[in-house]
Amino acid sequence: MKVAIIGKGTSAIVTALKCIQYEYDVTIFYDPKQSHVKVGESTTPVVAQLVYDVLGLSIHYLSEKKIYSLKSGVKFINWGCGNEFYHHFANNNVACHFETDDFNSFINDFLETNGMVKYIPQRIEEYHIVDDKVVVGENKFDHVIVCSGWSDSGEYYKPIFESVNSAFLFKTEGMKEPNHTIHEATEHGWRVGLPFTFNNITKNAYMFNRNIDDVAEIKEKFPDASYIQWTPRYSKKLVQNPYCSYSGNRLLFIEPLHALALHYYIQFAEYICQYLQDRNKFSIEHFNNKYHYEMWTYQLALAYHYNYGSVFDSKFWKQTKDSASRIMSSTINGNEELFVKNINCDIIFKETDYSKIGSFTYRDHVQLYCGMNGHDMQTFLRR
Repeated sequence: MKVAIIGKGTSAIVTALKCIQYEYDVTIFYDPKQSHVKVGESTTPVVAQLVYDVLGLSIHYLSEKKIYSLKSGVKFINWGCGNEFYHHFANNNVACHFETDDFNSFINDFLETNGMVKYIPQRIEEYHIVDDKVVVGENKFDHVIVCSGWSDSGEYYKPIFESVNSAFLFKTEGMKEPNHTIHEATEHGWRVGLPFTFNNITKNAYMFNRNIDDVAEIKEKFPDASYIQWTPRYSKKLVQNPYCSYSGNRLLFIEPLHALALHYYIQFAEYICQYLQDRNKFSIEHFNNKYHYEMWTYQLALAYHYNYGSVFDSKFWKQTKDSASRIMSSTINGNEELFVKNINCDIIFKETDYSKIGSFTYRDHVQLYCGMNGHDMQTFLRR
């Protein structure tokens, strides 16, 4: 199976790694004039595990190389009733933070040097179907996966509720939490902080909704920060047709909470690879349905966070909490028996900070989506 991937960013890398797992022949086309976006990325454990499974590069080796900064979980500040809590990963897993420029360059060089992926420096605007093959550039493939970032082409859905869609990016010296991503609620939304232990800095993004708060007013708080914005959306289809699929920002991006976007890029790359085992119209429908189910659970997980609001009574939190609460009130939220069992477990073992309820999986909305101990849990539920 010959697969072409258009793009050279993080989503293209994880998609290529999944295809290599399936022993597909992978060629990456990229625009040589397009540089990597110099931002920090936060991950879940599946990212580092995929790199290890395919390339044999351990999370500890890459941290020694100053590619990874280790991540034990997420610390929430000022969410809900204001009690700080840690949300750790399940099964003793760890994840990582990395600079996209450093990570992408390192992994792409490794793949090319070891002959695992062929790279063609050519900007691709379109592909053609000839004799049941996909023609990309001057080469024929069985399938093409587009990971080349945002595009106004294609059909997309809006998320089921609106949260953040803009951010000011800046870095600060030092780290308050060297092994955790920070999710700190603010008046306008929330701040994410990514610690990088090897150079003792924290990369921050002050997230907000430009449709609710004025960009210029927030800019005054961060005069030296760079500004980014996005339109939250997800594609109506994962497998666009028998010859093409989407991944990365071309497929979806809603918001950065819990670093779930990259997690889902890997999940959907897995679906694409499974689809390629038996390509027909029925399997297209099957995997597109699976994709839509995953997107529903993803948005429920986001809604569960915002449903509890924050310590701020601002316009952003009033509107976002209200929207999320309407969604949660109409949704059966998981297994009640498991929910009660985990609360009781937390209360019994309240002397520890570790919470079974806070064990992080990407479908954590089926339990209570927080990481408090028993005492804080009772306080939280009495709100």
